[in-house]
Amino acid sequence: MEERLRQLSLSQTTVSLGVGTSTGTLYVFSKVIARELGRLGVGVQEVETRGPVDNLEKLEGRMVDLAGVPGAELHYRTPGLLQQNGVRLLFPLFRTQYQLVVRRDRDVSSWAEIKGRRINVGQKGFSGLVVVRDILEQLGITFEDFRPEYLTHDVACSQLRAGRLDGVIAPGAAPHPAIVRLSAEFPIDILPLRNHELERVLSIPYLSETQVPPVYQGISQPITTVGEWFILACRQDLDDAIAQQLTERWWDMTDEMTQIHQAAASLPSPSRWNPPMPLHQGVESYYKHVRQE
Repeated sequence: MEERLRQLSLSQTTVSLGVGTSTGTLYVFSKVIARELGRLGVGVQEVETRGPVDNLEKLEGRMVDLAGVPGAELHYRTPGLLQQNGVRLLFPLFRTQYQLVVRRDRDVSSWAEIKGRRINVGQKGFSGLVVVRDILEQLGITFEDFRPEYLTHDVACSQLRAGRLDGVIAPGAAPHPAIVRLSAEFPIDILPLRNHELERVLSIPYLSETQVPPVYQGISQPITTVGEWFILACRQDLDDAIAQQLTERWWDMTDEMTQIHQAAASLPSPSRWNPPMPLHQGVESYYKHVRQE
């Protein structure tokens, strides 16, 4: 009876979900979240946003109830202020990887060798640009050391194809669709972060080591780089039952998510996930339980 009453309560609830833009990895994962909320009997209003930064702003502004947000933004927005503004966390969605893609005919073999080159670093106003700047700073490289371009992924790939760019720093979960297309058209390299470089970059709190699998034509070995977690965040006043049941469903379906998108393959077990700021009160007991097992 108690379970039936709880399901009846959920069926009378509608939540708003920031889904990002239709071309991004975040959109794919957001659509799965919307589907699972629907299976719980919860009504979902999908809100298209300008991307993950806009997602967080809309959460703070009470314009959406749930949204995927990037780790860098959680780091720089001051977790205490986010907490004060009613933002809480539920679970990690995926890890986006920072892939330095270069034309093989340009003889660039390391991150340090981008100096003096024309490199796309991403659009101004997007969170990935902040991450790129942080990575390069740890490697002793400033934007004054090379010729940065601030293009969309599609335009940047077109420019790389035409030989007007030497490289592209592309945030995204492998296989990145634009890189897949490029690798099929002409030889590219994805440059690794080597031991001493990796050690420096991992001093950035919101980044972690990750491997780009050999999913691109001409790339036969995994490439070591760094990644940034995207996390499903929510309003503090989200119904406890929705928070708990959605979180439990998510951790039960990680194998299914890997089939949907390879980015989910890097998900840790729930007992090993270390959230960068407070959890929603509805999931605290779940994480406490799995960590005791």
